[in-house]
Amino acid sequence: MNNNFWENKNVLITGAHGFVGSSLTKSLLAKGAKVIALSKNPSSVFEGISGNLVQVELDVLNYDGLLKTIKEH
Repeated sequence: MNNNFWENKNVLITGAHGFVGSSLTKSLLAKGAKVIALSKNPSSVFEGISGNLVQVELDVLNYDGLLKTIKEH
């Protein structure tokens, strides 16, 4: 498997501040991915993390907001 697969890939993660989502976000950032982390209840789970991380406070049921976020990133 190519170890550089996730490098510079844009990845949208919903529920990024939850247990599974935060672990996935950290793992993908470590592999060089550009992560757009969506959460309707953001927390400080990513405090001090550098890299290609964009945090968006948004409920996935907000279709217009979700579409806007996808178009922007």
